[in-house]
Amino acid sequence: MDLRRVVRCVAMLGLLITGAGSCSAGDLFGVPATQSWILYDNNEQLGRITSTYLTVTKGGAISQGQGIYTMDVTASCSFLVPLSGNWNGSVVRITSIGGGCKVGYLLTMEGTATGEYGKSESISGTYRITYSGAWTGGESGTWRAGLSH
Repeated sequence: MDLRRVVRCVAMLGLLITGAGSCSAGDLFGVPATQSWILYDNNEQLGRITSTYLTVTKGGAISQGQGIYTMDVTASCSFLVPLSGNWNGSVVRITSIGGGCKVGYLLTMEGTATGEYGKSESISGTYRITYSGAWTGGESGTWRAGLSH
């Protein structure tokens, strides 16, 4: 190996190290195909647990992972509240419709992320759940989500 080639290799190595120090892994490798998030119900009105896991795909589709909210109607009857939605830019919308135990519900959640998919680390928003059947009326609250590392 001649001296000029060694100098070029050392210069390129220095450039790579300097460049890598000024950008994130996302800048080097692109955004991940999926991300895991933890969603928290700040007002504890969406079920017996106060947090659940979401999976967000690069295209913006949101689905629920582990820990689906469970709504207790009576001591012996409950139903699941599965979440799905979409992330577009910094706007996050999540919905769920269903019910059981003679209770129907409609849940809408609106949120704002601190950035677009792949760059955001938190989301916060509001929700409204309305009931029909054996329960009537509804409740409003706030929620937040953080990136699950």
